[in-house]
Amino acid sequence: TLGENQLTGWWRSDLSLVRDQWKGIAWFLGNTSLAATLKMANDNFLGILVLGYYSGKEGAAYYKIAKSFVKLMTRIMGPLYEAIYPELVRISSLNALKDFKKLLKYSTKNLMRFTIPVAIVILIFSDPIITLIFGKEYLPASNPLRIVTLAVLITHLTFWVNPALLAFGRPGLRTLIGAASTTSYIVLLFFLVPSFSYIGAAFAFLGYAIVKALTSFIGLKFSIRKEKERISKARASMPPV
Repeated sequence: TLGENQLTGWWRSDLSLVRDQWKGIAWFLGNTSLAATLKMANDNFLGILVLGYYSGKEGAAYYKIAKSFVKLMTRIMGPLYEAIYPELVRISSLNALKDFKKLLKYSTKNLMRFTIPVAIVILIFSDPIITLIFGKEYLPASNPLRIVTLAVLITHLTFWVNPALLAFGRPGLRTLIGAASTTSYIVLLFFLVPSFSYIGAAFAFLGYAIVKALTSFIGLKFSIRKEKERISKARASMPPV
């Protein structure tokens, strides 16, 4: 680290000190950038583009309103992500898997205390919410809003998977999960949108959220198993006291 090498900041550091880690750094940065690109495409562009092609501006507008409104729910995950990741890295480096699981449960529980009440309000009062904020002419966006809200609720239940996989040093697995869920989203969009327009797009996003949640759980379970094996091998190689 910088402190161990008596360096006061990265701008004064000799890059040769991390020469052996350049490959890992490049792998991490590349996967992080690709995962962020996939997320941005899923959240902002894919559904709108497909709807614009099949249903025109009107259908795309209804879906965009629904997606834009639920962004208020997703913004809370940014600060929480930044808060939980360093702690997950610390716990992972200490091989404390029990504390790792406790932190995930605690974080998810506290996030749900905010998300579930908001989701219930949106599900029940989506019609007056849309009418009040956007006007009666956009009332058809209320049902997509309900469906997308359910999708966002599912993603909140698994928000910790990304920082957890990074803490385990598996950015490639995170990218693979993102690619698989994005592929499912694209397939569902082309299957549902031609027949069901913006409602189909909303259900496609719900399907994407479900696929991402399932693959995330599978990926995290795999990572935890590998981490347990690594810890067991490390303990077995330690000389007896």
